[in-house]
Amino acid sequence: MGLTFITFLHKDAHYLKSDCLAGHDIAIKKNKGSSVYQYFSYQVDGGSKKPIDCFNKKGYANSRLVKGYLTADKENEIRGIMCVSGNPIESVSLNQGDIVRDMLFGLDLDTGESQILYDTKNNQTRIVGHEDGILYLFKNDYKVYKQLLSGGEATEILSIPKSNDVIFDWCEDYLFVRYRDTNNRVDNQYPQYDIRGAKITIDKDNGRI
Repeated sequence: MGLTFITFLHKDAHYLKSDCLAGHDIAIKKNKGSSVYQYFSYQVDGGSKKPIDCFNKKGYANSRLVKGYLTADKENEIRGIMCVSGNPIESVSLNQGDIVRDMLFGLDLDTGESQILYDTKNNQTRIVGHEDGILYLFKNDYKVYKQLLSGGEATEILSIPKSNDVIFDWCEDYLFVRYRDTNNRVDNQYPQYDIRGAKITIDKDNGRI
């Protein structure tokens, strides 16, 4: 993939507030300076920290939670996207070359059990959204696909021209993608972003389509 940057527009904190969780506030935090592979933890209503075991392994030290993409798909479970990175510098924005792969994970708040629900395996596929058991994937052909988390054939929902700077933004049932190629400068000025969007409709019987 010839991308330099992929950006997700998101909230400022790793918090989830949801009526689905009986009004509980869920915070996922990175444990800085950990030396025992306990890199991520979570808290419910400001209580004691508990580890997220599926990411507390060697190789996940530089991973980052995609902020604002936490959901409560079930009453006692939250799901989120983790970018597995090789860049140890926390203060910089990750570019495409820093990403090893994306993962969708689930965390059961009753038992504390966590698991990897989907693994892109490499950085040629990026997870740009998830809801109601459906993944939204941006692949190296510059197309966004929807795919059931349980498997099956992926369906194209949107495509953009080849670009090296792409921004994804969800607004209710719409996915907007802003894109540009920063190599196409005029008078040493970066071009403006172009934008494309797609409405993701809801089938109450079968989930999102």
